Amino acid sequence: MLLPPLAVPSLGELKLICQVRGFPFIAGLELAVRAGVLRVGDMLDGAVKVRVWVLLDQSRRNAQERRLDGQPWRSIGAKAKSLPGSQGSWPIGIANVGSRPNLALCEGGPDTLAAWSLAWWHGLHDEVAPVCMTGAGRRIHAEALRLFEGKGVFIIPHQDPAGLRAREVWTRQLLESGARWVKPYQLRHHKDLADALCAAAAEMEDLP
Repeated sequence: MLLPPLAVPSLGELKLICQVRGFPFIAGLELAVRAGVLRVGDMLDGAVKVRVWVLLDQSRRNAQERRLDGQPWRSIGAKAKSLPGSQGSWPIGIANVGSRPNLALCEGGPDTLAAWSLAWWHGLHDEVAPVCMTGAGRRIHAEALRLFEGKGVFIIPHQDPAGLRAREVWTRQLLESGARWVKPYQLRHHKDLADALCAAAAEMEDLP
């Protein structure tokens, strides 16, 4: 996959991502930058140049971009766009987990950034590495499965029928491939992890 020029996000760009997503702090995003999975760049949306944030890893097998302003891509009508040459079933971030013993397998970029934020918040960023599946309809790439071997995996899909089906498929794949354990992460009253983080941020603001 040929990547366009990408850069480390500025402080202002990290703050903008948090503002658009409703996240309470940038510390988790800074961890994602340090891990090499969050970058920014300029892309064309039709004839208009826009600033984007990109999730990728050192494998360069899959990368997905979203507009920094949170707007849908005019060219496709969706908010997320895979870069040309991406292998959509490759879990973004799996190539960068290093020695962390546990993984948080998330559905979509915003939930992955939320996982980085929550890992920082709970002091688990040295133990848990967030990893992104870019869609609930995708099976984990066969060549990526060996990288989950011996790891504990929390699965955090969206709380909808497609996400719950994905949880079953991914759980089976991971257990058959030697994951140490696989557990669903319970979101209870929230549709996804990003929504749960936003709700927690709102509760923080309401505290006296």
